[in-house]
Amino acid sequence: MEYFPINLNLKNKKCVIVGGGEVALRKVNILLNAGAKVVVISPQVVPELKALADKGKIGYILREYKKGDLDGATIVIATTNHKEVNEKIVKESREKGIWINVADDPELCDFILPAIVCRDSLLIAISTSGKSPSLAKKIREELEEQFGDEYAIFLDLMEKLREKRLKEKKGLKENRQWFTNLVNSPILDMIKRGEMEKVNIFLKENLGDKYSLENIGFSFNKRIK
Repeated sequence: MEYFPINLNLKNKKCVIVGGGEVALRKVNILLNAGAKVVVISPQVVPELKALADKGKIGYILREYKKGDLDGATIVIATTNHKEVNEKIVKESREKGIWINVADDPELCDFILPAIVCRDSLLIAISTSGKSPSLAKKIREELEEQFGDEYAIFLDLMEKLREKRLKEKKGLKENRQWFTNLVNSPILDMIKRGEMEKVNIFLKENLGDKYSLENIGFSFNKRIK
């Protein structure tokens, strides 16, 4: 294993992206989904980035990068096509102890961004350690077919069931088996088929009325696409 996998909490953290093209746009969208405060530095940006800036969803500095732009950043992503500029960004990042990613140049990176499959709280990351982004994309597309929107709904339901169960102060071993049984139950398939009422019946028959959807405060307000 060449890289250590880690999930970062970037909520309300400043993240700087230098560059304004399609690659920058993809990185911006990922960071926004993570709740980051994104600042883009570039003399030109694609229309989608300008629209985000106009709506106040990202900060936008309309010029070339210069030293000092990275102050206060948690992470930095360089997406320019200019190696000399990228190297200056890397130098400043390293001087300030900021993690840096340079698109398509793993040797300059402190971290790399995996291909991801996201279903709300379910996040699956795929990395080839930078050796074959095309293979990572292929695997991601296969996983997107396997893990549909039903997983997002199932996870939200499991969260409510878990909260209810833990209040009962059962033993660790007993709880572990209880949760394992739920994960292996027909509930996920019922959700995938849109059989929401059957889920409620299953919960009441197998766990008791106290675990009905009404009693755990859960409603199926999401729909399978």
